[in-house]
Amino acid sequence: MPSGARRALNDMREFLPYKHYRVLDSQWTSCCSPELVRAGMPIAGRLQGVTAGTRGNSTVLVPGSYAFNLNVSEASDGSRIPVRFSLRLDEGTAVRAAQAQAATIDRVRESRVADLGAEMETLMLQIHNMQLRVEAGTANALELRQLRDR
Repeated sequence: MPSGARRALNDMREFLPYKHYRVLDSQWTSCCSPELVRAGMPIAGRLQGVTAGTRGNSTVLVPGSYAFNLNVSEASDGSRIPVRFSLRLDEGTAVRAAQAQAATIDRVRESRVADLGAEMETLMLQIHNMQLRVEAGTANALELRQLRDR
């Protein structure tokens, strides 16, 4: 992690109550050429990060894309360079990521349901066979109960 980013994170720890911090993305930006400043042209870009999403009663982190604008202007007296930075979540990216995660969870759930259905059918067949054996006196009723409990 660059030393400047490390210092910024240490400064944030003093007033933000989070347990840990990490840099998710960074970008070098060529800034402040006299032509850009005089023209008032913003510098724009994208950064990758995470955003909170909800799944049932829990909160999950999903990948998100953020758009930023950096506006640099010239001060009238030339002693300072005012800088305005804005960052906003690219909603389309966050929605697509949340949908992809939900689709993956749904596929896993469907697979699990199919596995459990097959297991249930096998157990029902085993119970039927064990019941016939108990009625014939070749198996113990305790074994039948154990299968039914499963």
